Amino acid sequence: ILVSADVSNVGDAVLSMAPTSASHSSGLNSISEFHNGLSAISSSQFIQGGAVAVIPANVSSIDLLSLSRQSTSQFNVGASEMAGVLSMSLDINSVDNSGNPVAKTVNFNLSPSSFKDSGAGWNDMKEIASLLNQGAITGTVLGAGQAVTFADLGAYASGFEENMTISLSSDDFAAGSIGLGSGTASNAAVVARIDAASDIQILTREGRHIAGTVAAANSTEKWRTQIDNSEVFVKGAAYRSDYLNLSGNQGYIGVKADSTFNATDALVEISDNSVLKLSELATPASGEVNAVKLSTTDGNALEFGARATASADGNSVKALKAAFDDLYDKKGFSASLDALNNLHFARTDGLDFSVQKSTSTYKAVSVSGHSTINDGASRILALRTPDSKVVLQGTSNSNVEGTVLADLATQFRGLDEAGRQGFHLAETTNSNGNTVSLQFYRIDGSDFTVQSTSDDLAHDSGSNATSAQFTPTIAAEVNIANKAGGDGFETGDKVSVALTNGNQSISANEITVTSAGVVKDVYDYFTAQSPKKGYSFSINGANNQLTVKRSDGVNFSVKVTAPVNSGDSTDVMQLDLDGGSNNIATDTTGANQVTTSGNSTTAMVDIATVATIADNLVENVTVGGGLLSTSAVTTNSAAKVNGNQNATAVQFSSLEGIDTNEGSHDGFSASAQTVNYKVRVGNLNVTLGPAEIDGSSGNDVARAAIDALRASAPVPAITGLISKKSAISFTLSDVSLSASQIHSDVKKVVNYQGANYTFISDGSNISVSGGPANVMSLSFSGSTVSGFAKSPPPNGESVHILFEGQQYALTMKDGEVLASGGEQDRLTAYFDSQMKLRVSSKTGSLSKSTFSIVPDTTVFGNIEAARNFGLMDGFSSPVTYFSNQPWIGVNFKSGGNAAEGNETIQVDLVGASGTDNLSFTSAALASNDDDEILTKIKTAFDALTDKKGYTASVSDNVLWFTRFDGGNFSFEATEGGVVGSNAISLEASLWPAAKSDLSSGVATSITSTGSAYNATDFDLLLDGDKITAKSSGNILAPTFIVEAKSLAGQRLTLTDLPDEELIIAIGDAGARRISLQYDLLPENTPKFAQDITVKILDANAGTVEFFDKATGTSIASRTLDDDNSTEALSFTVELEGLLKSGDSFFMESNLSGFGDSRAMQELISLRSAEDRADGRG
Repeated sequence: ILVSADVSNVGDAVLSMAPTSASHSSGLNSISEFHNGLSAISSSQFIQGGAVAVIPANVSSIDLLSLSRQSTSQFNVGASEMAGVLSMSLDINSVDNSGNPVAKTVNFNLSPSSFKDSGAGWNDMKEIASLLNQGAITGTVLGAGQAVTFADLGAYASGFEENMTISLSSDDFAAGSIGLGSGTASNAAVVARIDAASDIQILTREGRHIAGTVAAANSTEKWRTQIDNSEVFVKGAAYRSDYLNLSGNQGYIGVKADSTFNATDALVEISDNSVLKLSELATPASGEVNAVKLSTTDGNALEFGARATASADGNSVKALKAAFDDLYDKKGFSASLDALNNLHFARTDGLDFSVQKSTSTYKAVSVSGHSTINDGASRILALRTPDSKVVLQGTSNSNVEGTVLADLATQFRGLDEAGRQGFHLAETTNSNGNTVSLQFYRIDGSDFTVQSTSDDLAHDSGSNATSAQFTPTIAAEVNIANKAGGDGFETGDKVSVALTNGNQSISANEITVTSAGVVKDVYDYFTAQSPKKGYSFSINGANNQLTVKRSDGVNFSVKVTAPVNSGDSTDVMQLDLDGGSNNIATDTTGANQVTTSGNSTTAMVDIATVATIADNLVENVTVGGGLLSTSAVTTNSAAKVNGNQNATAVQFSSLEGIDTNEGSHDGFSASAQTVNYKVRVGNLNVTLGPAEIDGSSGNDVARAAIDALRASAPVPAITGLISKKSAISFTLSDVSLSASQIHSDVKKVVNYQGANYTFISDGSNISVSGGPANVMSLSFSGSTVSGFAKSPPPNGESVHILFEGQQYALTMKDGEVLASGGEQDRLTAYFDSQMKLRVSSKTGSLSKSTFSIVPDTTVFGNIEAARNFGLMDGFSSPVTYFSNQPWIGVNFKSGGNAAEGNETIQVDLVGASGTDNLSFTSAALASNDDDEILTKIKTAFDALTDKKGYTASVSDNVLWFTRFDGGNFSFEATEGGVVGSNAISLEASLWPAAKSDLSSGVATSITSTGSAYNATDFDLLLDGDKITAKSSGNILAPTFIVEAKSLAGQRLTLTDLPDEELIIAIGDAGARRISLQYDLLPENTPKFAQDITVKILDANAGTVEFFDKATGTSIASRTLDDDNSTEALSFTVELEGLLKSGDSFFMESNLSGFGDSRAMQELISLRSAEDRADGRG
C-alpha cells in the first residue's frame, strides 16, 4: 500500500497504516445457505425482524423479495387411514366487494369410488391434490349449494404420501378437516394470512444503507442504536443513508439499484409523457369556476377556464379539459386526462412552461337544454359584445338535448379564431359522452349578451343561477309599400332609404325609380349590397311590398326621403312599423321612424362577471405539488411531444415461482396463484384475473390486457374491390370433341391450356370435372365448359397497408395471405370464397382506425400491388366498415314482378331513436328493367346533400344501407308515380338474417346489430410485454394507471455489488418472509485492492471519513482515539503531527512496491539501529 498526503493539505500530519490480522464475523447465516431462486414455497421466514443474513463479498448481484403470507391448511393422515379418505371440509373467511366479512363452508366429496376404478382406495395425497387442482373434484358451498372448483376459490394444493397443504391466494382459512373411513376426522393445522410484506434493507457492515425503505424522521437514531449494539456491524460503524436506493454514479461504489416498495411497482413499469399535471384539491362545488394560464418561457400564453357542472370528483378538471379541447389555437400545448382525474400538460416543441391561476376577468354563460325540448326546428344562438357578434346557426331539428347542444358546438368549432370574436367554448359531457352544457366565456373582460331563437334552450345568466328558459327572439320588422295615388313615388322620381341601428347602418341613396316600381327598385338595391349588417330583405309576389327584418330582435329606424329634384311636391311611402302586413298605413315623414316589434331588450341576457376563481387545483410539477395560485410554477425538464413520439406505455413483468401455482415435492408447502391487474387508460378500465390471463409471463399479461381494453371497440374490415378469380370457358370444338363422342365412349379426358378435363356421360347428361389445380367451379351446358379458377397474386408478392398508424405487409405464401409488420397477430387477411381479399383486425380498434393503401411515395409500386391483390379498382380504394354497424340489404326478387314503367320508389330510413330520419325518391323507372331499380335508388341517395349519417353501397346485386355511428334503423320502400297493376318485387335482409319480401309502404323491423361507440383519440399497440398508447398529431397520449397484486410487497434488485460483505435486514412488522436469487463471481476472478481516501472532517473532534477514491463514495466513518489512531476497513490507521480539518490522505494499491519509502526507511534504521530485530546497524 502506497500512503501519501494530499499536496494541498494545510496541516503537517503524516498518516501511517498497517493491515490488521483479526477478522470480525457477522455471526449471520450466509445467503448461500438459502434457496437460490425466486420461489414462494422455498422462501425463508424469520421469527423476528432485524439483521437476518449476510451477502458474501463474492456475490455480484442479488434479487431480493419480501413476501406476504398466504393462509394455509395443512393435513396429515396416517398411512393406515390414507385409503379411506372420504371427504374434506374447508371453512373460509373472505371479504365481499363492499368490504363486509363473509364466512362460508365448502364441502368436498373425496370418496375414492367416485374417482378410481375397481373400488381401490387412495394411494397418497398427491392423487387428491392433483384432482383438486385440475377441478375434477368440485366442492359445494354449504347453504348456497353452489358448485366451486379450487380455481374458483383461488386455492392450490400440494400433496405427497400422507401430507397435503392447501393455500389460498387472497382469503383466510378458519378451519379444515378431512373425513376418514373410520368415522374420525383429521383436522388441519391452519396458518393465518399476513397481507403485509415486511420492509427489507441492504446495508454495508460499516452502516451504509444501500437499498430499502426510506427511514422515517425518527428512525435514524434507531438505526444508530442498532448498529452500535450489534455484533453484525463492525466496531465504529455509523449509519448513513446518503446512497439509499441510488444507482450507478450516484449509488454506493457504482452499485446499480432498482428498488420497489409495492406489488404494482414490482410487476409494472409505466412511461409517462407528462411534464406537468393538475389535480383537484377537493371535490369541487357545483358551479365553481377554475381558470388556468399556461405560459412558455418565451412569453407565449394560453388562458382557458370552465365551470364544474356537478359536485363530483374530477368534474372541474374534466370541464377544464373540455375548455382546452375547444380552443382554436392551443399554441403548441397538449393535454390529456388520466383515469385518476389528473390533467396532464406537455408541449410539442419541448419548451419549458409555467402554470398559474388565471388573473383575467372571466365572464361565462352556461347554455343547456330546457326540460322540454320540442321545437322540432333548428336553433340559433347569438353571442354579442358591444361591437361584435357570433351567431351560431344550428342545423339539427332533433328534440334530444345532447344532439341539439352538440350541433351548436360543432357550428362554433367551425369558426376560425377571427370568427370566434374573442369567445371561447367548453363543451361538457356526461359519462355517456352526451353533451350536457355549452359554456361560452371571455377572458378579456368584455361585456356580452346571449340570446336564442328558441325557448328549448336555457341559460344560467353567467351567475351560476338555476337555469332559466331563453325568451325566444322576435325579429324587428317593417313592411314598406308605395303610397297609392299621386303622393307616391312615380317613374323618374328619386328616393333615399336609410336603415339604422347604431353602427349597424345601411342605406340606398337617390335611387331613380324605374317602371318596375319603387318597392322593387329599393329591394334590388339592398339585396345587391354587402355586407347587409344583419338586415334581411324580401318582396312579395306582386313586387309591391318590401319586408325588412333584423332576426336579432334589435329595433331599427327607417328613414325614407325624396330629394329636392323629385318630380312631385310630395313623394311618400307607407310603413307598418310593428311588422304586421295588413296595416301598412303610416306615411313616411322623411325622418327616422322606429320599428316596435323587436324584443332584443327582453330576449338578450346580460352575462355577469365571475366573482371568484376557485382555489381547488394543485400542481405536481414539483414533488408533492402545491396549491395552484397566481404565482407561476415552471417546469424545468419539459419533454418534446410530437406525432412520432407522443406515447405513453406500460410494461408488464411476472414473478414465476412467486405468483404462480406452486407445490413442494413433499406436500408440506403450497402457494396459490396471485394474479390481479387493474388497468386504466383514458376512459378504459379493465380488471384481469387468472380466468382472463392465459399464461404467467409478462407477455401473457400484456396480451390479456390489450384484448380486454379493445373488447368493446368495433372490429374494422375491408373487402377488395376486384375478385381474384379467372374465368374458364371453352367449347367441345375447342378440344376437338363432340357430345356424341362422349356419350359413345362414356368417359373422355382432354387437355385444355395445360389442364386435364374429364367428361363423363350417363347416357343422357354430360358432366365435367378436373381443370387447373386452383379450380373453383366447373359446369357443362350445351357444348360449353364454364367456371372459375383462383388467380391470387404469385408467391412472395406483397401489398402494404396502413392501420392504427402502423404499416403492415400482406404477403402471398403457398396460396395464403400472411400479415407482418406493425403489431404481431393484429390482422387477419384471406381470400374469401369469391376470391376477394378480406382484411380485418382480430380485435376492435379503439380509435375506429380505417385501413388505407400505402402510397407509392412510401413504398414504390404499392398502388399496382394493391390492384394485383384486388384491393383497388383503378384508383378506387375499399371503404372500411365496422362491426358495430347495422346493415339492411335490398334487392330485386329473382323471378318477381318488374317495374311496368314510370313508377318511382320512395325510400324512408328511420332511426330507432326517432331522429336521423331520411326520405328520398328515385327517378321514374323503365319497364321490365330489373337492374335499374337498385341503380336509380342509389343514384337518388348519392344526390342527397345531407344523408343524415347513412351510406349506401352495392355488392353482388344487393344495395346495402348502413350507419357508421352504429345507430339502428328501419327501411321502407313505397311505390309512387304511375303505379303499375302489380307491385314491384323487392326483398330486404337485416344482416345477418335471411331475406324476406318487402311490401310497398311497410317498413322493415328495426335493425338490432348496431351499437353506439365513442372512438378514442389514441390507439393501443402491443409489443411483447409492453402496451403503448399513441395519439395522433399533437394530442397528448393518455397516461396508464395500473394496480397489480403479488405476494412480493417489496423488491430490491442490486447489480455490480462491491467486494465486501453486505447485510440483509428485515422489519419486525409483516410476514418476515423473503425469497432471493443471486449470482456469484467466478472463482478465478482477479481481485484488486481498493484505493482509499482518508479525510479529516473535524480536527478538534477527531472525526475522519474513509472514501472509495475511484467513486468518492463514503465507505466508513471513525473517531480517532487519544493517540489519533483507529481501525477501519481491516487497517490500523495512525496520524502524527498537526491535524487540520479538510486535510486528506491517500492509501493506494502498490503491489509492485514501486515509488514507496521502504528502501529509505531501511537505510535510516541501519544508521540508528532502532527498532531492528536483526541486531544490525
